[in-house]
Amino acid sequence: MFLSKWLAAAAVALTMMPAAAAAATGDPIQIYVPPKHVPEVPPMPTPVLTWRFREKETTFAYYNISQSHDKNWIGIWYAYAGEPVNGTKMSSPLLWTYAPGKNGKVVIPTKGLPERPFRAFMMAADSYWPVAEPVDFNTASWRDVRWLAQEVRLPVAREGEFWTHDAGKMTSAAGDAGNRYTIMYCTGDGWVRTTPDGILYGTPTRHSRRDTHLALKVETPRHVNLHMELKVDVRKPTAPLLTKLRVVTLNTWDGGTNVANYHAKQLSILAKVNADIISLQETLGIHGLRLAYALGYHAHQTADAAILSRYPIVEALNATAHSVGVRIALDGDRQQVVVWNAHFPSDQYGPYSFCFDGKNDSAVIADEVATGRAGEAAALAAIVKPYVRRSDTVPVLVMGGFGSPSHLDYTAGTTDLHCGAGEVRWPTSWALTQAGLRDAYRVARPDPIGDTGVTWSPIVPTNAERARREPQDRIDFVYFAGGKSLLRVGDAKTWTYWGKRPLPAPNHARNDWTSDHMGVEAWFYLDLPPGGVVNETALQEQDEAERAGHLPGNGTEGAEVPPLVDEDDW
Repeated sequence: MFLSKWLAAAAVALTMMPAAAAAATGDPIQIYVPPKHVPEVPPMPTPVLTWRFREKETTFAYYNISQSHDKNWIGIWYAYAGEPVNGTKMSSPLLWTYAPGKNGKVVIPTKGLPERPFRAFMMAADSYWPVAEPVDFNTASWRDVRWLAQEVRLPVAREGEFWTHDAGKMTSAAGDAGNRYTIMYCTGDGWVRTTPDGILYGTPTRHSRRDTHLALKVETPRHVNLHMELKVDVRKPTAPLLTKLRVVTLNTWDGGTNVANYHAKQLSILAKVNADIISLQETLGIHGLRLAYALGYHAHQTADAAILSRYPIVEALNATAHSVGVRIALDGDRQQVVVWNAHFPSDQYGPYSFCFDGKNDSAVIADEVATGRAGEAAALAAIVKPYVRRSDTVPVLVMGGFGSPSHLDYTAGTTDLHCGAGEVRWPTSWALTQAGLRDAYRVARPDPIGDTGVTWSPIVPTNAERARREPQDRIDFVYFAGGKSLLRVGDAKTWTYWGKRPLPAPNHARNDWTSDHMGVEAWFYLDLPPGGVVNETALQEQDEAERAGHLPGNGTEGAEVPPLVDEDDW
């Protein structure tokens, strides 16, 4: 009787305890759940966009488009610029068409496009969000696949340091998704390798040849095989990467589009010149990127001017409305250079005023001011001036087409060359040289009579509108500053570098030379800065101090800049 009452009371007490407390009074509670079969969910098929390269017309097929919609569309852009970024339109497609449904095939006629690498995107429902990975293709004829240069010198490498360069875009069929690249041979220890896309890479060793030669072969989807010879110079671990620097400036003349087959011709020219830094004008917002893509160079492009560099562009610098500026790391912090490329307007061209209109020098200078050239040159000089002061640490280059001749060419001795003009202080060249820059051509070739250096124009001997001889002048320049020894001129010249003698306009369409200007080439001896490295922090602190007005010589904008070099040294 007493036991039954106790059991009943204990049962009531246990029902009032929390489950955790109840479990604590005895052994741990263990749970068993019998297994069940859970069917696997198959992965979603990958959306695919392909180029049907065997079709006569440019044809794209698409499969497994999960976001199928009647307003999905396929657009074509250049492979090197303009494509959408994160759903944002950067530029309009060159061509496009709707691509409805989950699977399908569309034809986009591309006969009006140049023979060039392109990239196709499939976008969702009238938007710029891709629904499949893009596909690269090329409109060039597969019957005429070729390398656009036979021998190319690549960026310098250093023993023990990783090296890479994209060499796969120098064919007329560049950008074909089916291209496959292999190395036929590599001298020495064979340190250079390639990805299937033609991106070379490797780390040279102490056994590597100092002048490594190799051959890169491409096999196209149609089984066309061809190769190109390449060369890489290899430096010792403690040696400077560059002891010489070669630069070029060239007005491309509407990107080169006035001449047939301009892309191949330009690449052949630039490969032969072998410049480390290239400044281009009249690039129409795209042609600098086109050439950089093919050469494997870094590029900075504005609407009208571009800077191409064999070595990394690490910073964009302040510039004027008609110029672009960058900092280039030639060898990381060991060697750097700052570069500007300018293309000033050419309206109210000064030599015409002298030769055709009979104006005096005061009237011509007034025109230079009215066109804005003088003001923009002064503004560019003000931007560059602080860098010139520090050019014994980081050299300065200012290149381009300035729309005017130079005061170094218009002297009392050259009167007969310039329609009797005599001495003229052209504002563009005057502003830049007064900022401390030097004219590389005139340093190398100081005689303006014996070495005129004319860049305008190799194909315009006669002015059609005036039916008179076209004034011939030097209006494209390479200016530099490099302290006492950091950057020293080796030589400078003007050229139409490659092929047959250019025919004058209007018979220029088949010229091998693609411009209406001569190019300007200069090469320099290059030393290491004091201390062996560029002290970026110190340079930034000096910039800030100068902006705050704490350094001597800090002038206001528009103030006359005192000469920093003796004119006798130009």
